[in-house]
Amino acid sequence: MSLESEENNRPLKVNEVFRSEQFLDILHSLNEALVIVDTKLEIIYYNCSAAKLFSMNSAQEPNGEIASLNSQIHVLVPNKLDDSELNRRQKPKKMVHLMTGKDGSEKWVETRTFPLTNEENQKLGFAIVIHDITEQAEKQNEQKYNKTLKVEADLAYKRAWNQVQTLLELLDEPFMILDSEFRLTYVNKAAEEALGKSRKELMGQNITRIIPNIKQTKFYHHLISRNRSSKFREYFAPLGIWIDCSIYAWKDNNKNNNIGVQFKDISENVLLERQISESEENYRQLVNSIHDPFFGLDKNLKVTYWNEDFEKLTKIPSLQALRRHIRELLPESKSELDNVFLEALASKKPKNSELKLHHGNREAVFEVYVYPSANGLSVLCRDVTETRRMESELKKYNEQLQQLVEERTDELKDAERLATIGQTAGMVGHDIRNPLQSIIACLYLANEEAKNVRDIETKQQLIESLQTIEEQVCYINKIITDLQDFARKLTPVLEKIDIKEIFKTVIGTIQVPPVVRIEYAVEPRMPELKTDKTFITRIFTNLINNAIQAMPKGGQITLQAKQKSNKAVLTVEDNGSGIPEEVKPKLFTPLFTTKAKGQGFGLAAVKRLTEALGGTISFESEVGKGTKFTIELPF
Repeated sequence: MSLESEENNRPLKVNEVFRSEQFLDILHSLNEALVIVDTKLEIIYYNCSAAKLFSMNSAQEPNGEIASLNSQIHVLVPNKLDDSELNRRQKPKKMVHLMTGKDGSEKWVETRTFPLTNEENQKLGFAIVIHDITEQAEKQNEQKYNKTLKVEADLAYKRAWNQVQTLLELLDEPFMILDSEFRLTYVNKAAEEALGKSRKELMGQNITRIIPNIKQTKFYHHLISRNRSSKFREYFAPLGIWIDCSIYAWKDNNKNNNIGVQFKDISENVLLERQISESEENYRQLVNSIHDPFFGLDKNLKVTYWNEDFEKLTKIPSLQALRRHIRELLPESKSELDNVFLEALASKKPKNSELKLHHGNREAVFEVYVYPSANGLSVLCRDVTETRRMESELKKYNEQLQQLVEERTDELKDAERLATIGQTAGMVGHDIRNPLQSIIACLYLANEEAKNVRDIETKQQLIESLQTIEEQVCYINKIITDLQDFARKLTPVLEKIDIKEIFKTVIGTIQVPPVVRIEYAVEPRMPELKTDKTFITRIFTNLINNAIQAMPKGGQITLQAKQKSNKAVLTVEDNGSGIPEEVKPKLFTPLFTTKAKGQGFGLAAVKRLTEALGGTISFESEVGKGTKFTIELPF
């Protein structure tokens, strides 16, 4: 591209303008961006730095690549530069512009523009030196933004403080603010009145000058500790009052340390507390004058009073009992009295109960009278040990008399029952057992003869038929045995037995279906059981047979034996069909059964046998999950 002279219109090359290639090389290597335009403001040259600034190719004579930059070059040249102005201009004019590079990026630039002339002082164009000030402009914008934010924050803080001041003025309690040197920067009206000085007199003054001898107070100690917040009460001698004081430390919007102080005159409250304390002391003396054990509880069942008689009874001093939960002091009363205390608190009505405590070498019984009050409960205990002893003796006498009557009645009923059922059982035993013996003998002979049958199929059918007959004979024999067990008078013959051996024996004598599994477990070091071997065998035989019948599709039976205090706990558990709720109350009733084949004597006999051994039997059952029988027997 060429540059034309205004006089002769002769095209001039760029290197003609700068006279030498060496001078042009210097311009190429400048760190600052340089752009040269003609009088029509068309770019005729840009150096390497300018190319880098505007994301152009390396410095060269312009071509079509810079067409997009030509449209922006007009803004880089000052307007209305005439010849006279060019002649007298000593310094290039500085301007700031927002430029767009070839890649679309925007940059803030500072430009210095000066004219180019030839030797005859003819205007040839302009040289524009461009400096990238994008980072500097962004920092300036950020500073302006931060300054704006600070101004807005200061205004917001001032508005908020004005609102807070309005609220502080409404407080009935004195409030003041001190700076880090303990000079007052704000006091509300209540503080003016409390300190006896106007706001004008107080502002800017050190607190130690306003309140003499303040350094000897707890108030001053908290003030100089500079804790973030603290709350306390003390007798404030400089003002002659009791105060409840709160001190807060914070930094304001300018990071200055501030201390807020709020205090309240509680002299009347302290006087009232002393009067209440004196009343409580009088009440304690009154309580201690009661010659029965007495204590008071708050609504959380913590001790508020504990008179001398209760100290003697429990051996717990009053000072150790106060503010402790009653369960800690009377652990044996946890289940007995807790509900009574809670009911009295809820209903606000007096309640009565009993409490047993060990007093010396004896167990003392107390009637407990619980009286609700506004603050909790008052509890009076009266020793009724002797009364209860006499009542107990009278009750025992009545029970013995009643037991004697019941025994005589039971004996009469037993005699009648035994007479009736015994006759029936004897007849049944005689009339059925004799034929049974013959049937059993014939079965034995038939089994022997069946072994000699040569036809295998006939032999198998015959053996199966004989097994069916034998099973039915055994069932008939069980009915007779259960009936006789229920009917006859039971007199156990006690002997020491190993319960594990009983389990093995019973399991070995029962025909267990293949789909049923029986397991047993005996607690290690289980003592021998002193009981009747026949009775205990009959008990487990009946329970296991019942469990098998409850699992027609199979399942598991678990036998367990363990020691509990001075008793043996024996269980038979299955995972069969379970017992319906409507059946449970009648389970041990004679002649009651839910089975198609059954006479209802099995479990009734088990209960009689268990009770004859001095034990008890109980059960747990859930339909679909199984049944567990539990037998407790003395060792």
